[in-house]
Amino acid sequence: MLQNELKATLAEAARTQSHITHVPAVVRNCSTLLEAMFDERRCLFAYSTKVTDGSYVNDFSHPGVYRYTINSLTGIQRAKAFHKIGWSFDQLLDGFLALHWSKIDNAADDGLLLYVLASADHPGCQAQLDRIASRVKNERGLAKLNLQDLSWMLAGLTKYAELTGDPRAAVAARACFQSLHQHCLHPGTHLPSHSIRRYRRAFSSFGGVAYFLWSVYHFARVFNDRQARGIFQDGVRQIIALQGRQGEWPWFLNASDATVLDWYQLYSVHQDAMAMLFLFPALDSGISEAQGAIEKSYRWLFGHNELQKVMMLDNPFFIYRSIRRKTKFERQSRYVRALASSIFGLRARTLPATRLEINTECRSYHIGWLLFAWAGRNDFQEFSELRLLKQ
Repeated sequence: MLQNELKATLAEAARTQSHITHVPAVVRNCSTLLEAMFDERRCLFAYSTKVTDGSYVNDFSHPGVYRYTINSLTGIQRAKAFHKIGWSFDQLLDGFLALHWSKIDNAADDGLLLYVLASADHPGCQAQLDRIASRVKNERGLAKLNLQDLSWMLAGLTKYAELTGDPRAAVAARACFQSLHQHCLHPGTHLPSHSIRRYRRAFSSFGGVAYFLWSVYHFARVFNDRQARGIFQDGVRQIIALQGRQGEWPWFLNASDATVLDWYQLYSVHQDAMAMLFLFPALDSGISEAQGAIEKSYRWLFGHNELQKVMMLDNPFFIYRSIRRKTKFERQSRYVRALASSIFGLRARTLPATRLEINTECRSYHIGWLLFAWAGRNDFQEFSELRLLKQ
């Protein structure tokens, strides 16, 4: 496993030293879509976008727009490391920091922003590290952070330590990993829970698991940590075992016994981007089960799903957000169903097409993670070249 990881790391380093001449179709199209989602005056990417009469219509009103912009920056930065795409990234990043840095007060956002700043060798790295280090020193506060907070902080601290060798970042990264291990991880499944709060202690979302596995993999790689490597391997195999028959990833999980509590919504970002955050490293480091999981995952978008509907538009390029239940008060009813399933040991089931619908919006963070995950990949061309979209 370690030898495979070393080969994967060397291959990654070789790819990042020079631009890849060919730009895959998915990278080109996602970059163009993000351009349409960007407001230069605000220096923000839209919270939500829809296609109306063939044109993009953006909404910037939700406070999550700052997080989504950091996600978009992360994807654009990585894509530019591999491909010639037309963003002036340094100017883009400086514009965002000038207008919005003081508004970032969330631990997860701070962690992912450190990842971006470290990768850019930005002069703001030290100030950003100070922000996160102060959170890590507060042990009681650290234990109260949720899975996404800790995972993104771990990712940012690990990247900064890898690129600079700064011992403060290394110490803080280890503290984040230990907090994840102590407070979130279920030893029987190697899957993490969302938080230590009693009503969420056994629960996790697919997104949280994806971020956890991504950050733990890179922590294991950078610090050659055997324990983290084992957690990654076992966690990946557990989550692959929960993938649905048509390649779908369940939204809500019981981390304590590795069962599905609720399937819906089924999010496109999980299928084509966030699953790849752990599946690509798993495949590159020798976990053979990842190959089939990747193929089933992205094929879901091209009609291999409950509705037998393609979740992408070709012209203009667009990706629908999800397949969801036809119901009101979805979030509230999801927790009720999850609690009932957990208490009575019920198995979640997928639903017939008549009870489902497509959510036709798109979120910029989805496109950012899609760029991040697929940048530099030259395999799986039926997706990366969007060949399945043309059939």
